[in-house]
Amino acid sequence: MNIKILLMLVLLIFSPFNGIEAQIKQKTHAESPKKRLTMEAIKNIPEEFWKSGFVLNGCKITFPCKLIDLMQAGNYKSRAGVAMIPPTAKDEYWGTTVKNEKGEIINAVIFNPTAQALPETDCIVNSISITPRSDNWHNISDFAVFGLASKIATREEVVETVGKYCGAPAQVIDLPIIDYYDFYDKKPSETNPPHYGNIKISITISKMDSIYNERMIGFEFKHAGDFYRRQK
Repeated sequence: MNIKILLMLVLLIFSPFNGIEAQIKQKTHAESPKKRLTMEAIKNIPEEFWKSGFVLNGCKITFPCKLIDLMQAGNYKSRAGVAMIPPTAKDEYWGTTVKNEKGEIINAVIFNPTAQALPETDCIVNSISITPRSDNWHNISDFAVFGLASKIATREEVVETVGKYCGAPAQVIDLPIIDYYDFYDKKPSETNPPHYGNIKISITISKMDSIYNERMIGFEFKHAGDFYRRQK
């Protein structure tokens, strides 16, 4: 398993679930399949959307979302079947993986803020990782974050655009065939030093000549829960 994903599962910390139970009840398994957007339509999405959402396989996903929302965006199936998740405390989480027929994989951390057990698909997503597996770098999902499309957005576009949304320069993790750009929610300081818990998103940039060289090929929302934690 990717080392960054392992770190995500070990270090992720939840905050209180105020207001989330009511939002869960607004969504059901009866949701219709998501409308697919063209690349042209994605370019025209209002800037405000990207502060709390992304696009996966042409489908708009807005936080807070449930696992089923991700699964419907590409016919993903859970490897765990229909697992029941018990109510989770603020410092608890469940790691899960979903996969579609193309072999595309989403790793997610989910939680259940209600008072009763819920199917895995009905739980809230707190962290999302969509990055090519090291044994199949060609299998790259179609997604867009902050208005940038996978396999198209360049390193320079990622640095400029995502940095504008996050308000702070990225920390770069330089590896032999890929680079990770970790963007923080707020500019690090002495009282708010760079650490895993305040990273908003990590972007994967390819350094492989034959596989989308210098292009964005993956992303990881470290704690998408920020989009509900800030609600009053």
